Amino acid sequence: MNRKKSNAAIDFEVIPSGAALGAEIVGVDLRDVDKEALERLRKTWVEHEVLFFRDQNLTASDLIRFSRYPGELEHAPIQESGPRRTVKCRFTE
Repeated sequence: MNRKKSNAAIDFEVIPSGAALGAEIVGVDLRDVDKEALERLRKTWVEHEVLFFRDQNLTASDLIRFSRYPGELEHAPIQESGPRRTVKCRFTE
């Protein structure tokens, strides 16, 4: 497996999926991300287009707060089965 080690100042690892796009991010707690880590996550997202964050223990508020870092959120349309707490995020350069 091809692994890229993180910079010492930002303690998380980027593991490319090996497919055309995607990478798993290991060793980051999305409830507590500093500006430097957010910038690295943004650059990693630009490079890999899809990021996977496994084993996060996020409340709905935590998820919304993290999702707001790259830009404003849009409300997902109401589904046939009723409203959902799904949010969509639009990354801005």
